[in-house]
Amino acid sequence: MIRVREGDTVEIHLKNLAGNTFPHNMDLHAVNGPGGGAGANLAAPGQKDVFSFKALTPGLFIYHCASPVPNIPAHIANGMYGLILVDPTEGLPAVDQEYAIIESEFFTKPSDKKGVFELSMEKGLSEQPDHVVFNGKAGALMGEELTAKVGETVRLYVGNIGPNGTSSFHIIGEIFDTVYVEGAIGGTMNHNVQTTLIPSAGAAIVEFKVDVPGAYLLVDHSIFRVAKGAVGVLTVSGKDNHAIFNEMNPSILEESE
Repeated sequence: MIRVREGDTVEIHLKNLAGNTFPHNMDLHAVNGPGGGAGANLAAPGQKDVFSFKALTPGLFIYHCASPVPNIPAHIANGMYGLILVDPTEGLPAVDQEYAIIESEFFTKPSDKKGVFELSMEKGLSEQPDHVVFNGKAGALMGEELTAKVGETVRLYVGNIGPNGTSSFHIIGEIFDTVYVEGAIGGTMNHNVQTTLIPSAGAAIVEFKVDVPGAYLLVDHSIFRVAKGAVGVLTVSGKDNHAIFNEMNPSILEESE
């Protein structure tokens, strides 16, 4: 994730390795200018390109390759994307933990190489992804990547590149205290939200305080996508608070009686 501040002048250098097949560029949704900069930094294999822009608007934005060769969706579907956060001049309120998450789809078919898959444009056009994942691969957020302690406030910078699907982002066992709708800082802020919609090539910022320990699953609640990989886990450590959540284990209750 690229992180800059409102008012910064940002200079983007793009190098396309000589062994590559296609030209590449960057369309940054934080840019005010033609193509989001894509036309100004199209680099052929073996070339470099550079352009600059002034970050005028705070918010969480997507960037992606927008090369027309062979086509824009092919570059996005193969993983050429990311997030760019433009902090407001005064900065965002302090929190205890911050993490960046981006959801994406893969459309695959076997290639000429055994065990290697390539992009299926047919599945992309019919909007039938084989995999829907967080941070580039199934299981990327199923270890200790996301952690917090009881009483801490967590801020997630959540993007959805698609390239087709809208994400129904939800954390099982949590309610978002604050949602910066569509990633806008200074725009609409919703409170006490269970699930937030993130459009393709869009983003949202969510904040919440964790009250009790445990494993909290992050999912796209278009729920069949969990089986395709759209799941992660936030591991929260600390002391139980039975006034907020009490498992009331039946065997313990029976013993007490």
